[in-house]
Amino acid sequence: MHGQPVIWQEKVQQRNNGYQKGMVINMSYNIAIDGPAGAGKSTIAKLIAKKKNYIYVDTGAMYRAMALYFLEAGISADDQGKIESSVDQIDVTITYENGEQVVWLNGRNVNGLIRTEEVSRMASATSVNPKVRTKLVELQRKLAAKEKT
Repeated sequence: MHGQPVIWQEKVQQRNNGYQKGMVINMSYNIAIDGPAGAGKSTIAKLIAKKKNYIYVDTGAMYRAMALYFLEAGISADDQGKIESSVDQIDVTITYENGEQVVWLNGRNVNGLIRTEEVSRMASATSVNPKVRTKLVELQRKLAAKEKT
């Protein structure tokens, strides 16, 4: 909720669980939107985030940035060993400048490089790797925690 408290609307005091109507409770929400490429997931997510004042994390862009790293390092999508050994050298983050998302790969703005077919193919191929997924979840949590402060 980007630091905004939620006012508990129910009369939960009647349930004897310790909460009272009107009590301020800090809650955090994660909303995932799944669907095929080109279905408008990012568009919908951005609209919801803007309307609700939520943090928008474009996880697809983060996978694409990681894929770009593998491509630039000359790592094949089939070389699981090299992919897994290089994951710890990758830092992907997202910032917003003038209302626009900026994707950073190891400190470099890669917005203009991550929307190619080659990067898309590599992102699809490498996103199934458990080490890649674990690393990106870690980075996403770090990003969300940073945004909350």
